[in-house]
Amino acid sequence: MPEKIEWPITRKQLYQYGWSKAMKIPPRACKRCNVKIEFWFTPDKKLHPIEETVDGLFSHFATCPYADDFRRERKIAKISTQGELF
Repeated sequence: MPEKIEWPITRKQLYQYGWSKAMKIPPRACKRCNVKIEFWFTPDKKLHPIEETVDGLFSHFATCPYADDFRRERKIAKISTQGELF
């Protein structure tokens, strides 16, 4: 499991933690709050939006007031009991 990152962070530190910049996705403005973001792959190969401020790089999920609009619900498999099947 990847180490917990303390934000803000630098690009060099992201690379050291195993993150990689999504080079094929150009920086763009957030669709909801209009802040400029760039996408990075986490060590688990999941896309993650990052924003840059004068204080460093931050996870846009932590700063965007509309972050919940973009989060996907985690689907938890429900295990049925035999009684529910018949």
